[in-house]
Amino acid sequence: MTEQATDTQAAAYLQRGQTFKFMPIPMIESNAEWFDAGPVSFAVEVRVLAGMDDAAGAGAGGGTIHVFSPDHEQEWVRFDCFDDEPHYHYLDQHAHLNTVWTYDDAVNGPMAPWAVSALRNNLPAILRSAGAKDMAQQVERDGVDALVLDQVEQALASAHDRSKTDVGLAAESAEWFEQWKDNNPDFKRELG
Repeated sequence: MTEQATDTQAAAYLQRGQTFKFMPIPMIESNAEWFDAGPVSFAVEVRVLAGMDDAAGAGAGGGTIHVFSPDHEQEWVRFDCFDDEPHYHYLDQHAHLNTVWTYDDAVNGPMAPWAVSALRNNLPAILRSAGAKDMAQQVERDGVDALVLDQVEQALASAHDRSKTDVGLAAESAEWFEQWKDNNPDFKRELG
């Protein structure tokens, strides 16, 4: 076996995350707050997963940080900081791939502070992992205002709190999911 073949096999074996050929459910704009930060923009959304209602009637979910292009058009990274099944997405817009990584809160602690820290300290590498190489270079060159990330962190805490108290979010989310699912045959093909 050649060295190149061995490297390719090792890379395939060590692949982490689960990659899908469909993008995730888009955010509900009315549940999001935007933060422009120069070469990137962030949206913090209060998110409730359809069909995952808890005993109190509020849906399971929490706050989500979306990392977009500065024009708010292309989402590249998403951190779903949920109480149950926290995870994050690399959204390669060039290849139309959605790679989902499960977050291990037993090892890393609560996801929200971890996600904000990752954005503060590793944003260029995160963007490269999502296929946004040009944006990563812009962030390295121009930086991101730390005050904006403070605002993102505060909005994330508020979104988490609202996800636990606003019982109307579960119904809105369920309807949004059904509309999205009906219009995404790749989702149906891959997950049934």
